[in-house]
Amino acid sequence: MGLRPNRPARLLEVVPGRSGGVYGDWLAQQPDCWREQITVAALDPFRGYLNALREHLPGATHVLDAFHVTALGMKVVDEVRRRVQQDTLHRRGHKGDPLYEVRRLLRLVGGPAAVPGLRQD
Repeated sequence: MGLRPNRPARLLEVVPGRSGGVYGDWLAQQPDCWREQITVAALDPFRGYLNALREHLPGATHVLDAFHVTALGMKVVDEVRRRVQQDTLHRRGHKGDPLYEVRRLLRLVGGPAAVPGLRQD
């Protein structure tokens, strides 16, 4: 995907394969002047993509994309909620259990601090 200042993102190209090697080969095929203009490159957490970016876009800042950052954060929130549920009630959550019901609230934008009346102990 390509991001351009003050313009919508656009798909640059679709290539077969899902590996760092495929990504690196595609980057290597792009003109030097094109690669030199890239200042920020977003990627998912797959290590192969990072290796390709380090090799072919060494001057760019490498960042995780927002989707994967959010997904990883929500995974951790769910794991903590499950552990607290298990430690306090010694069983999985059920409909009506406060910690089970709060799982949807914890996913709201702003997290638990944005939920009125939720204790922050």
